[in-house]
Amino acid sequence: MKITIDFPISLHVGIIEYENLEGGFWKLNENNKTFNLKNLPEEFNQEGIKVAILLKPEEEEVNIFMSGRFYEVISIKKID
Repeated sequence: MKITIDFPISLHVGIIEYENLEGGFWKLNENNKTFNLKNLPEEFNQEGIKVAILLKPEEEEVNIFMSGRFYEVISIKKID
């Protein structure tokens, strides 16, 4: 018996960066792959901090930034 589960949440480890484009937004850089962050908690609005983060892709792929898909932050933790 084979069971398939479609679960769009994924775990990532990377560095927080700020993109100064169209008003600006925060993103995660994980080994040169970027994830645009929709609702990053304010205490993590710091460039260069390393985090472990659970992300869920937004259903809407179109946004004003025209820089790729945005991801909803489900959980985040600063790591050393």
